[in-house]
Amino acid sequence: MKIKTRNAQKTYAKILTEASVLFAAKGYAAASMRDIAAKAEIKAATIYHYFKDKTVILRTLFEKYYADLTVLYEQINETLRPDDDFFTGVSAVLRQHRHFVRKNSLVVYLFFIEALRPDSPIKKDLPRLAAEPNRILVKIANHWPELDQKKVMFILSAVWGVNAFLQTSEGYLKSNHKLTFNSIVQTDLLEAFFNKKKEFFKNS
Repeated sequence: MKIKTRNAQKTYAKILTEASVLFAAKGYAAASMRDIAAKAEIKAATIYHYFKDKTVILRTLFEKYYADLTVLYEQINETLRPDDDFFTGVSAVLRQHRHFVRKNSLVVYLFFIEALRPDSPIKKDLPRLAAEPNRILVKIANHWPELDQKKVMFILSAVWGVNAFLQTSEGYLKSNHKLTFNSIVQTDLLEAFFNKKKEFFKNS
């Protein structure tokens, strides 16, 4: 929906913020629209002027997250210099993405839960939402055409997984959801990259 006034914009943003806190604390299924409205300090009926239901709220949270992630990847892509080697590039992605994940830790936490929950109402939306940032990630990988692009993409994607896992794992593992490190990244391949570095691409 289009938010016209400044107060309405503040209320809209507050609903999203408080919803992310509630979803992370109580779980998406347990949090109600009434709970979110109370947390946002608005009347229960008022929240429906902004969002049809809590599924729309959850989807909006992820849409904003992926839009911001796309902007981040575009910025990284634009700042990489032609003479930057791959390890310099990985360091740049790691550094900037770590800050990004910390800033968006609640939504990243929700991502892990909803991506792995079979009955998640937004699970079918995730491939669509991830398409644009993944397209930019491919452009970043193309900075090093001499390397095996599948391995480059794996490492760049693994950086996201490792950052996200390390920043959100404490809260996630305290929940009722089971998650192992291997479900985020293939640690043997990642370890080979960081331990052997250039040898990782020897057969490229």
